[in-house]
Amino acid sequence: MSTPPNVLELPAWFHLSATFVFAVTGAIAAIRRHYDVVGVFALALVTGIGGALLRDGLFLQQGLPMVLTDWRYLPVIGAGCAVG
Repeated sequence: MSTPPNVLELPAWFHLSATFVFAVTGAIAAIRRHYDVVGVFALALVTGIGGALLRDGLFLQQGLPMVLTDWRYLPVIGAGCAVG
């Protein structure tokens, strides 16, 4: 089945970089609240996955969100946590 011509198709690097930015902002928010390492990673994970689910599920609405089908999101969120 081919994709209809009017469907917005974003490249994977866009999804991953947006998830990275969400994870960094979550990690920075956790660091400002003096969370420990597990708390920083948990908040980075929640904001990274939550942002990706909102972007893919609500705004793009092209089926199952990429964050649920692509393994590359977890290392990207880990990198965002480390940068934060």
